[in-house]
Amino acid sequence: MTRGPVAFGLALAVTALACTDAVPCISCPELAGRYAMSFQETSRTADCATLPPPAQPAQLELTQAGSTSRATVGALELVGTIYDTWDFVLSGTGSPDGGPASESVSVRGRFVAPPSGHDGGSSIQGTWTAGADAQVTGTALSCSVELSFTGTRP
Repeated sequence: MTRGPVAFGLALAVTALACTDAVPCISCPELAGRYAMSFQETSRTADCATLPPPAQPAQLELTQAGSTSRATVGALELVGTIYDTWDFVLSGTGSPDGGPASESVSVRGRFVAPPSGHDGGSSIQGTWTAGADAQVTGTALSCSVELSFTGTRP
């Protein structure tokens, strides 16, 4: 099974933060919560017409324990780190329904605190990369979609 753009997308997400001085947060922002998500597609490979990537959720529920954050998207468990810059990364890879295809989601984002004096209204913004790899009738297919996103919390 090939892991072209899917593996590349996950490696790119980790590398993007590795090039900064960011370290896992000690005084972490309160990232945990439910976010209403909106997406804007920025790129899509041709194989996505045959092999769709994991769907983007209308809502994303994030949990948090210190600088570790988790979310579930479809059948994928995403795990990642919150940094002292309030940036965060989440990623997960798996095979839906135990089948031969491989799916992945990688999220690079930033927590945006609500305006001073407001209880609600925090948000997350960033880049969502989803992909799928499979062999279909002897042909290796690799789909990768990149989207910008905003998630708002009431």
